[in-house]
Amino acid sequence: MDGPKVLVINAGSSSIKFAIYLIPADSLLIKGHIDRLGSEQCTFKVDRFYAGPTGIGEVVEQQPFHLKDVKHAIPFILDYLLKEGILKSLDEIVAVGHRVVHGADKYNSAALINAEVKQNIRHLSKYAPLHNPHNLVGIERCEKLLKGVHQVAVFDTAFHQSMPNWTYLYGIDPDFYAEHGIRKYGFHGTSHKYCSLKATEFLGFMPKRMITCHLGNGSSITAIKNGLSVDTSMGFTPTDGLIMGTRSGAIDPEVILYLLRELKQKPEKIDQFLNKESGLKSIAGSGDVRDIWNNARHGDQQSALALDMLSYEIARYIGGYAATLNGLDCLVFTAGIGENAWYVRAAVCANLSFLGLQIDEDKNQRNHHDITGPDSIVKVFVIPANEELQIAREAAQPWKDNQ
Repeated sequence: MDGPKVLVINAGSSSIKFAIYLIPADSLLIKGHIDRLGSEQCTFKVDRFYAGPTGIGEVVEQQPFHLKDVKHAIPFILDYLLKEGILKSLDEIVAVGHRVVHGADKYNSAALINAEVKQNIRHLSKYAPLHNPHNLVGIERCEKLLKGVHQVAVFDTAFHQSMPNWTYLYGIDPDFYAEHGIRKYGFHGTSHKYCSLKATEFLGFMPKRMITCHLGNGSSITAIKNGLSVDTSMGFTPTDGLIMGTRSGAIDPEVILYLLRELKQKPEKIDQFLNKESGLKSIAGSGDVRDIWNNARHGDQQSALALDMLSYEIARYIGGYAATLNGLDCLVFTAGIGENAWYVRAAVCANLSFLGLQIDEDKNQRNHHDITGPDSIVKVFVIPANEELQIAREAAQPWKDNQ
């Protein structure tokens, strides 16, 4: 398909996701990822394919490759896009949008990348050591291979920089924030922003009081007032907030001190424990809600407990944020659990009738995009996550501004 295109890159330590969108129609041409970089099990998979030599349709392919890291993966992706005819030449790419996990309080919107932005991303790696360094490798590799093309950083934290200080500060000496940046930052901001805009599109207006629930292996909930984030469940790190697939969520900080003092645990082991060995996995033996639901239906009590804990915490945050917003006009569920686990949505919403919220059980079980009940005064939507599209839109803006 002819026309200017934007490339979206989400580079991680062992994987890289990519997508190509046509400007200005926001048409997805291809979306895929390379997983297990640096291993013999490295795989390349195209998730969706909408244009090319084979015509219009959906094609999924998977085959083994041995790609060492992000630096080697990006030229491979570009070569593939050229070979398959998605790109006639690299000149069709007019912008590249890079997902960057941490922008701290330096960025409240996407940033056109220059030397200063790269230095800031590098400096902020202390807050996201597993993400920002790899995000930066992707940026620098694209700069080298796509000279003169707008490179744009879209930060997970940016949407939440509208939070007032009484929600992002912790009850500790303010010098810890002033000198060390310790405060709530929030994450999944690109997803929460996309969902708020999509819900606005459905309604035909921006609701004054909205709560968006990004529920997946990593989960967060955000209170949005007049389109702006005013509070969110993740904090200084993505470990805070809800119980998640393998993350503990909010925990008494004295527990960490107990592990250090009494059990002589090392910080690295505690980090592994909180992020990889806790959450739903620690309760039910699996961090995958699909497995947990299946086991619970067959009588496994620990799986039933895990679902109760998850549903309770989601409802608790929604209720608390409804108080923050002084009411609720719109509730959104997104991401893997939010979009597909109707039984979680049903359990959560059953505890929210005090808000005048009611869902249509039939539509809910069919994962319909609008599951609002006939007598509900709160609109309830199920919106597929599409962070890539939001990144593409924000990355394309500097190019559009110059046209």
